[in-house]
Amino acid sequence: MSSTYITIRGIDTLLFRDGRPFDTTPGGRAESLRIPAPSTLAGFVRTKIGKDDKKEWEGISDAVALRGPLLLRKQGVGASSGIVLPAPADAVVYRNDAGDSRVMVLRPVLEGSDICDIPGGMRALDVDEDRKPETGYGLWTWPDVKSWLLDEWSDGRAPEKIEELQTDPRCHVQIGLEGVAEEGKLFTTEMVSFERYPAWQAYEQDTASEEWSLLCCIDTDRDTADLNGPGPLGGEHRMAVIEPDSGSWPVCPTALMKRLSESKQVRLVLATPGVFEYGWRPQWLDPTTKTGSPPGLEGDILLKLVAACVPRRQPVSGWDYSKRVEGDAENPGRPKPVRWTAPAGSVYFFEVVEGDAGILAEKCWLESVSDIEHNPNGLPPRNNRNDGFGLALWGVWSDKKEQSR
Repeated sequence: MSSTYITIRGIDTLLFRDGRPFDTTPGGRAESLRIPAPSTLAGFVRTKIGKDDKKEWEGISDAVALRGPLLLRKQGVGASSGIVLPAPADAVVYRNDAGDSRVMVLRPVLEGSDICDIPGGMRALDVDEDRKPETGYGLWTWPDVKSWLLDEWSDGRAPEKIEELQTDPRCHVQIGLEGVAEEGKLFTTEMVSFERYPAWQAYEQDTASEEWSLLCCIDTDRDTADLNGPGPLGGEHRMAVIEPDSGSWPVCPTALMKRLSESKQVRLVLATPGVFEYGWRPQWLDPTTKTGSPPGLEGDILLKLVAACVPRRQPVSGWDYSKRVEGDAENPGRPKPVRWTAPAGSVYFFEVVEGDAGILAEKCWLESVSDIEHNPNGLPPRNNRNDGFGLALWGVWSDKKEQSR
């Protein structure tokens, strides 16, 4: 398969439903995710390729694989774009007694510590201070993420604070059959804006503007020559545009490749939400020994899970139009079963049992480590890896020399 790099940018404000029930009941509110689920963009891209290619739709999920999305941020007219990633969960930004924002580094407690007893031999994470986490640090720049993966965050400084994509709430009224607004039937939709232009500053001030886009890699043998251009994305049939990209996809730094090759302690950080058979834990890890190899690296390396830092699970759902009946308004399809994901930014701490960890940077950098999901009732398995779930960033870690307790 050949790889094609693209960016997806909202022409309109876009609605990516968060899976909660919604209708036009008075007071109803449709809230939007800031970043769409990878499967949403995979369906968007496959629809465009299938229509343009005029080929059979059968097997298109296997024929067109997506990796992403990663956020791209451009500040100011003519400025270059920079990668922005979800904050790693093993970093806690807090405010110290002097009022300065600092970072607390979470690492597994020293082996043999009796801080708590976690089943399966897992180690707890050591917390230096009892502090309330600061809000507003949910996204990190690529330079900050690189330093974090290299385990070189020794000065405790806080990362750059990035304001998330803005939302545009709009109030609507239900229109009756006679074309007249129905009294009291108000509801709200919340949409994501991919551009920000502060009204109180002149447009000629380049730093006043901010533009976001979604970076993806498409792996396919299908013809992608006509992939670029506009198309409907998300709810309410609103428009986005696909544009070609070159050079934005983050590669593993040379220094990190060297550190990985020399290290026996590695970290897996999820760049996109991961879908695993056992909830937060990948199926490729043995449930008893917690050892295993990432997909595609069987026989090359063996890792042992010693600790994990996984935030609260997130749902992914949608609507299955393949079950709809044409011309039957009473049968428009059905909801897809809810899948629970380990959020982007989740961190897994491993020890290398066998092999050279440098292969993780060579063959598994921003590749999917999700499980292939086995559907019930004899349905074919769902290949979450082709949908962009669970892209892996790899880094190193070291034990804390002292326990601050």
